[in-house]
Amino acid sequence: MKIFLTGANGLLGQTLIGQIKDKATIELIASGSGSCRFDDSAQNISYISLDLSDTTAVIKTIEEHRPDVIIHGGAMTQVDDCEDAKAAAYRINVMGSQAVAVAACSINAFLIHISTDFIFNGEDGPYREDAKAGPVNYYGLTKWMAEEAVSVLTDRSAILRTVLVYGKVAGMSRSNIMLWLKEKLALGEEIQVVDDQLRSPTWVEDLAEACMLCAVKQKTGIFHISGDEMMSPYEMAQRIAKYFGYSMQNVKKANSSNFRQRALRPPKTGFIIEKAKQELEYQPHSFQEALERMVWE
Repeated sequence: MKIFLTGANGLLGQTLIGQIKDKATIELIASGSGSCRFDDSAQNISYISLDLSDTTAVIKTIEEHRPDVIIHGGAMTQVDDCEDAKAAAYRINVMGSQAVAVAACSINAFLIHISTDFIFNGEDGPYREDAKAGPVNYYGLTKWMAEEAVSVLTDRSAILRTVLVYGKVAGMSRSNIMLWLKEKLALGEEIQVVDDQLRSPTWVEDLAEACMLCAVKQKTGIFHISGDEMMSPYEMAQRIAKYFGYSMQNVKKANSSNFRQRALRPPKTGFIIEKAKQELEYQPHSFQEALERMVWE
């Protein structure tokens, strides 16, 4: 099987590469913005630089490589940055996804499109796949528009929505909530952590595994991929502190209204993941299991 991956330098991309590098039956063309930030010495993996906002290049590159499966994980994901740079967010998240879908259709490749819980307004989570979208920020709006484009442009596709992805890889260029909380707790720094936003955090290894399950089974439609447990960021901090033996003394509960963030966040999302369990045989690890399995050094 030949797979074309976008967003290869990101957390999900590098995790997928780690899962694929020893699979001789899979050839992976990994694409990302700028230079390669992972070990590309594996014989079945090659890297190419690809700007998702250059739609002509996206279509041409994918059509040249003719993959069996495309995993479209590349996106502009910083929520506040999307609010500040809407034109760039639209070019990358919407037009880039349209180009990927056009290319997938032209070569009859199966497309796996990664989306987000931020397409929902967060008023009545956790959500099933058929829940009504209603994004409260521009990032969520672009991801919803991308979903709509994928659904219209190709019928050989799956949309995998996910929630608050956390994890660790060697070549990371930016942090995520798990690593940020652990760092602050280890240093004993005073931090404010919201306790009025609820999510079902997703270990990146589980998300990558769901991508591979979908690539093999080629099940079409929308699938919600996340952890099984609903919790606030404050509860995440509590559980990390307990696991590592850190003090919570300097961790202050905060209300999200106290934070001056440029983009609104939905208060309660999280997913009901029964469809993914049944159709993809997806089985996520618990938050505790992820803590125990992550390589921290």
